[in-house]
Amino acid sequence: MKSPEELELMKTALKITEEALSGLGPVEGLRERDVAAKIYKAMVELGSDGVAFEPIVGSGPNAAWPHYNYGDRRISAGDAVVVDIGARYRLYCADMTRTLLIGPAPQQIKDIVYAVYEAAKAAERAVKPGAPAREVDLAARKVLEEYGFGRYYIHSTGHGVGVEVHEPPRVAATSEDALREGMVITIEPGVYVNGVGGARIENMVYVASTGAEVLNKLPYII
Repeated sequence: MKSPEELELMKTALKITEEALSGLGPVEGLRERDVAAKIYKAMVELGSDGVAFEPIVGSGPNAAWPHYNYGDRRISAGDAVVVDIGARYRLYCADMTRTLLIGPAPQQIKDIVYAVYEAAKAAERAVKPGAPAREVDLAARKVLEEYGFGRYYIHSTGHGVGVEVHEPPRVAATSEDALREGMVITIEPGVYVNGVGGARIENMVYVASTGAEVLNKLPYII
């Protein structure tokens, strides 16, 4: 559980993270590593104490690898770009992902992004004190299966976050954890199709007495 003071520090870390992404500007033609460097620099300039983890900037076919970092590939029109980033502020971490669509995207990529959005919303609706963490995972997984993307969802739905970027509880199909009021967790469903690309949407969620309180301010789809 996070105290009100801890929660405010995490909100600040997330605010810095979102501002860094919002101020990124056009990325078409840039290398993935250029985008990662711009985000890192912006977060430090905005007051972060560095990053919570190495940025992920995966474009085009590289977006099909959930734990990719960044490389020399140049971002081009039609790409989906998975950007998974987090600032660290006074020891506390942020962790968020958005999938950027560069110019007119292929219909398959649009379908993937929308399915991931619906999965994220379904998982958030399952969040409440006392809920088994596996039910949150299964809520996201069910939506992706209904869209025909179930077999392309190859990681768990989320995790706790705080001083460490990965903390209990595990929001996974095999988790034995239960959600408790005051926890901060991530909700991050994704779809990854080799040779095509992928998408992930990740928000930080506070487990309130009334259910999920999404801490992010940016739209789910940019």
